[in-house]
Amino acid sequence: MKRRTAAVILIPVATALATVATITEMGPSHFDERSAAGRPTAMQTVPIRDSYALDVTDLGVVMAKTDKVFVADVVEVSSTNLQQRTTTYTVEIVSAIRGFNDTEQTEVTQLGYVDEEGVAHVPEGQLLLEEGKTYVLAGNDDATTGSVVIYAGPHAIRAAAQPSQQEALLAEYAQATQ
Repeated sequence: MKRRTAAVILIPVATALATVATITEMGPSHFDERSAAGRPTAMQTVPIRDSYALDVTDLGVVMAKTDKVFVADVVEVSSTNLQQRTTTYTVEIVSAIRGFNDTEQTEVTQLGYVDEEGVAHVPEGQLLLEEGKTYVLAGNDDATTGSVVIYAGPHAIRAAAQPSQQEALLAEYAQATQ
């Protein structure tokens, strides 16, 4: 009878230890640093860990799987969907490799968001778009929402503040399609 009792006690303990290890792997939480008022003292980031069937770290793969690649200025956050873990932005197209003919405004949707506590949840290796900044973006049209859904991986969003950065990145992306 003692052996069964010991086994029953060890299983919950092992499960609890595995849970603590999993939570620890999730990275920093918004509870790490707080001001006296209980608010985050700096923007905390929690990674969104998704898995993909393709190598999203390969620029050639990103270029092969996206139909829109362009430079855009982020105008504003249009909406955040906490259930889908996404943010939709209004952007102004500056220039494009493919997918846009003229300078225009469009909406882009990114996996990632800032929650009500000010904590950023972002896919590993990817930037969260910010208002007033310029990026090279790669994505696909979403017929249901009318927005461009930004692809996964570090090449789907690249900061490009200066025109020389934009030109260099666009040349790199264009070469990856050849």
